[in-house]
Amino acid sequence: MAIEKYESSVGFGGRQSNLTTASTIDGFVAGVEGGLDEVRPSKSLIPLNGTGERGHAFLQEGKGHVEGSYSWKLFPNCDITQRLLANFMGAVDSNNTVTGDAATGYNHKFVLTNEKATQGGITVQQYMGSNKGDHFLGCYLNSYNMTAAEGAVTLETGIQGVKMLSPAPTFGSPPSVLFTQPERPFDSAKGMIKLGTAGNIASAVDIKASAFGVSLSNALSFDLGGEFPDYFSIARYKAEITATIILDDNRSLYNDWKNSVNKSCEIILSHDTQAGSSSGNYQFSYRFPEVVLLGDPVGIDGGDGTYKMEVKMEAKTATVGADTYFIEIDALDKTSGTFSG
Repeated sequence: MAIEKYESSVGFGGRQSNLTTASTIDGFVAGVEGGLDEVRPSKSLIPLNGTGERGHAFLQEGKGHVEGSYSWKLFPNCDITQRLLANFMGAVDSNNTVTGDAATGYNHKFVLTNEKATQGGITVQQYMGSNKGDHFLGCYLNSYNMTAAEGAVTLETGIQGVKMLSPAPTFGSPPSVLFTQPERPFDSAKGMIKLGTAGNIASAVDIKASAFGVSLSNALSFDLGGEFPDYFSIARYKAEITATIILDDNRSLYNDWKNSVNKSCEIILSHDTQAGSSSGNYQFSYRFPEVVLLGDPVGIDGGDGTYKMEVKMEAKTATVGADTYFIEIDALDKTSGTFSG
């Protein structure tokens, strides 16, 4: 029987102490595109000359691993999105706290204090209907990409892992822990990007833009010589912000790029539904205390009647008041507890 896409969902488990043992799946996300595959890029049949036998050869097997990506709409109050953030930003460096109450909503804060995250492998389960699916073990989040351009805000996560569990376990009926999206996803039209003085997030002001996004990377590399659990090396944590800026009221930003003036940056995604019982709408915020304006000479396009400037920025660790950090992410929702990742 063919696998029907409408039955498909993806589940994520918590951090594993042993990368070859499956952890319990905490929840599933529906409406997901993409997938993971087990790959062995060096597997080949190598002929052996000089033996006098035409058919003599040996099998060369490279080390297998798992790789792929998933994308879905960024929904408010989504436990799975926040669990992945907690894992992605690291078990050690992530300052994962929650404040607020049921009336105003609960604010979850994830803080990365330097540019190298320490994380643990998780289990990923691709569910494709009754008794159909795969388990992937020792998975690390290599990238996190949020895009706000037109319509719903999208989120894509790149993943690398140790192995696929074979044979796959029996799945049974649709997951009872399927995450049910309670509201519409965040809309790009309700998002904003703000820029201000480097080291002063409070000074950031709204900038007119037609598109923007955040791309986070762990610079994960696959180690050929490593053994369990040292399959991967996590290098410098990297955060890039891209934006298409409306130029008519932002000539100053062009001059900042030209003169290498660093900025602070805040991206806010707002919702029109309350997270609290009396106040506080769902919200997602990304804060960068200092960003460097990068790229080749900025291209300016006026093809649709308004001049626009493509801007690329990269975050760096900076001090704001008494706090020194690389990136801070806040989510306002209805969930009162913290997320362990």
